[in-house]
Amino acid sequence: MSNKRLPIPSNQKTWLITFNDLITLLLTFFVLILSLSSINAEGLRRMSSSLQESILGLRGDKKVQVFEPFVRNLEDEDIAKNKQADIIKRELAANELQQKLAEQFAESVSGVKGMEVKKEGQGIIISLPDSLLFASGSAEVKKKNGVIRLLADNIRTINAQITIEGHTDDVPVVSNTYPSNWELSMARAVNILKLLISEGGIDPARLSAAGYAHTRPLAPNDSAPGRKANRRVNILLTIENI
Repeated sequence: MSNKRLPIPSNQKTWLITFNDLITLLLTFFVLILSLSSINAEGLRRMSSSLQESILGLRGDKKVQVFEPFVRNLEDEDIAKNKQADIIKRELAANELQQKLAEQFAESVSGVKGMEVKKEGQGIIISLPDSLLFASGSAEVKKKNGVIRLLADNIRTINAQITIEGHTDDVPVVSNTYPSNWELSMARAVNILKLLISEGGIDPARLSAAGYAHTRPLAPNDSAPGRKANRRVNILLTIENI
């Protein structure tokens, strides 16, 4: 009996060409992936999800697991975690300091009628009724008013940016000097700012002023008590370098 093998028909060898191409492409792909020093993990996840959706669409309900990113930059992850921890720590410290300062300030000015001190948002708000500082329709600070010096003595050593905000009710102002409540509220804020510099010794670089007229009311302007509450000057302290 002869051991001679029968020749393989030529049409049965064609699969080798496709197989060789596939192996070459796979090798090239994995060499490229492994040669990368860092990979955009989120981008790879999106690409993986997109490929998986495409394959699932072609193969019906059969789930196909494509791949998940397998290279992570651990140093970047550590930096991100430390940054997040630092942000949380700073926020807690800021809240604690703001609460403490608000309580101390409220105690020191407790004798001033109508003045309120509270912690709000990222800072401390000191609210003064307009009647404590100004005559009706005027932006000139009343003479012999010790409130400004008291304010300056309490905020001079606080490491904070200081914004003076002027607020009015919605009753149109009757004045040749101030055409509207916008000019009146701004002039009041600026005059308080100037006194904090000249009499209070506050660094001008820490100060700014804003006039909001009737646009930020505390209460409805449909009653005398509501309008009175809205006529005020707010001093906002934004704590820095916690």
